[in-house]
This record gives sequence, C-alpha cells and structure tokens, in this order.
Amino acid sequence: MPRIIKKLTNQDIVNAKPQKKPYRLNDGERLHIIVRPNNRKVWQISYSFVGKRNTYTIGDFNPSLKAGHISLKEARGKRDEIVALVKQGINPNTSKNKEMIANDSVKFFEEVAREWHQKGVWVERYKKRILSSLENDAFPFIGNKPVDEVTRSDITAIASKIEERGKLEAAKRVIKRCEAILDFAVHLGICEHNVAMGVTRFMKPHVKKHRPFLKEQDLPDFLKKLDEYHGRDYIRLALKLQVLTFVRPGELRKASWDEIDFQKCIWRIPAKRMKMRREHIVPLSKQSMKILEDLRHITGNHEFIFPGIHKIHKPMSDTALLKVLKIMGYVGDKKVTVHGFRHTASTILNEKGFNGDAIEMQLAHAPKNAIRGTYNHAQYLDERTQMMQWYADHLDRLKNSA
Repeated sequence: MPRIIKKLTNQDIVNAKPQKKPYRLNDGERLHIIVRPNNRKVWQISYSFVGKRNTYTIGDFNPSLKAGHISLKEARGKRDEIVALVKQGINPNTSKNKEMIANDSVKFFEEVAREWHQKGVWVERYKKRILSSLENDAFPFIGNKPVDEVTRSDITAIASKIEERGKLEAAKRVIKRCEAILDFAVHLGICEHNVAMGVTRFMKPHVKKHRPFLKEQDLPDFLKKLDEYHGRDYIRLALKLQVLTFVRPGELRKASWDEIDFQKCIWRIPAKRMKMRREHIVPLSKQSMKILEDLRHITGNHEFIFPGIHKIHKPMSDTALLKVLKIMGYVGDKKVTVHGFRHTASTILNEKGFNGDAIEMQLAHAPKNAIRGTYNHAQYLDERTQMMQWYADHLDRLKNSA
C-alpha cells in the first residue's frame, strides 16, 4: 500500500526551523522543499528522464522577498509543467538551462571554474595541468550544470570515476580543485554552501611512491661514470649541477644567467618559476661555482645556462638529462630519475643530522606555517650555505672512494 503524504500548508513551511543538516518537507507527487541550515527554503521537483533520476530546482520560498518568492500554489503549478514536459520527452533541466543561457541569468560550473582558474597564480606549466584535469575529469560530468545545483553525489561520482582508473592521488587533486571552485562560487554569492567540502576525507588512501633514486652507497660508482661521460659538455655539467643543488629539474633546465650572483655565490630562482610561487635562494658551493665558471665559456652568450640543443633561444628539453642517465646505464633495475637526486640529498642530509627545517627550506617545500616560512627564509641561509658546501665535499669524498 503506497505511503500517504500529507499535503503541505503555508504555515507548515513558515514554521519549519533550520537544523544542522538540510532536510526536506514533502508535498507529494515529487514536489518537496529543502530547508537548509541557513534557513533558506528551496522548492525542488524530483523526476525521472531516460531512466535517470533528476532534480529540478524551482526557487526560494521566502515571503519577505520583493521578487523571486515562489508560493506553495506556484510551486505546485510548476510541478505540473515539469510533469507535462517529461511526458513530451523533454528534459526539464535542459530546457531550463537553455532559457537561463538566453537570459544570461545562470552561472554554470565550467564557467565559474574557468573564472577561478584565471585568477590563479600558479607556475604556467602547473596551471595548464590544473585546467586539463578539470577538462578531462570534471567538466564532462558537471560542466553544464548550474553551479548552485551541483550536489555532493555529483562530486563523489567524479571521484569514483577517477579512482576506477587506479589514479587515487589524481582523484584527490581533482576533488580538491572542485572544492576550491565551489568555495569561489560561495564567495561570489552564487552558491549557498560547498558540497565538496570534506569529500577527500572519505576517499581511498593513496600510498605515495618515491621516484627511483640512488642510495649513498650507489653514488661513488655513479659520480665516477658521470665524470667519464663523453656527451655534450654542458649537458654533463647540467647533471652535475643537478646532483649538487638538488633543485627541481624544471628549475635547473630553465635557469638563466641573470639569476646567478657570482659575487655572493647564490642562485636566486624567481617566484614565477617556483612551484610554490616564492623566490628561492640556492647557496652555491665551491664545486657548483666551478661548474658555472666552466659553463660561462660554453653558453655564457645565451640567455639560458642550458639552452636547447636545436633551439638555443629555449631551455633544454625535459628529457635531455634523462637520456644521459640511460646512456650511463641507469635503466631497468638501476633506473633513476632526475628528480630522484632530491630524495638522495634529503636522505643523506637527514641521516647526517642536519636541521630538518633547513633541509626542507633547501628543497623549497611549502612550510605549514606561512609566517614561520618567511622567518626561516632568512634564518636558515647561513646554515644552508654550510650544509650545501658539506654536501658537495661529501660527494667528492664518495667519488674519490671509487
């Protein structure tokens, strides 16, 4: 026997009090009103179209509004219109979206996302990756949906689709970006609350895998082979500088001569080239300075310290150093990535008892506390200078032991 739903009255709706979580009051025949924690009361209609459940949002029940208030009678009338459209084979939401576009009165998720993305201050390459991830994994599902109608179920469905591919970390990144976009929508006043908030807490955990790297006992043989490498001199010197400074490979490849202070023996990488958008100072050891002096005779007339092999007005490719590693035999069981030298340095310096904060600062990792990070930037420079010289000397000792 079907459950009998008591019809709502205006007084029922007026008397409905907000709770910690949104709840609904049913009027029957798929019409209901959502009472949200902020006391906003929104009329919605549930319907099925091509076997898929949908929700059509009519508008607010708010007698205090001068315009836009949807009365109980008006909501029931709209419900009848929706039922008629479905019977005609027309998706009410599609029809509504077209009407809204014509009136320019709606903000769709993709539109808000692109506006949020434009305001970002990321490194250009990372910025492109962010947009690409949204275009591949979010826009196809909710891009054409009004941003204030995106549901938590929409967000979890996106997460599940990515997780099915085994991309657990990518799934979390995309959902975090959706969360940031909806935060932006709330800030703009076109969305009441962020339905993506906290979704990542319930996603599958990701076990982070470190890129392949050399252990300390592997370095003597590696450094000896690097000295004996007979390829282009400046490519060999680039890899040597990578090992000594353990910056991110992209930061090394795009280094320009105007970033090097030969008098103070430091390398200032501008914020626009850093992942965290903060200027990074790299103290240069005597060994690093010797490499740069040698490089001045080779590429000193170019903008980039390591210009491209075929296009000298551009930096060398991201595969150039990897090719050197392969030629040296570091493939298969001995596979090593250029990025792995950061892990190698971090492991050795931590094991030798250097200050963990100074090591993290040298790796240009983001500090958990922004104020503390600014303070540490100056405080650890002398300590990092000594640490970088010790590391360069230690590498020489390891090489000589071979």
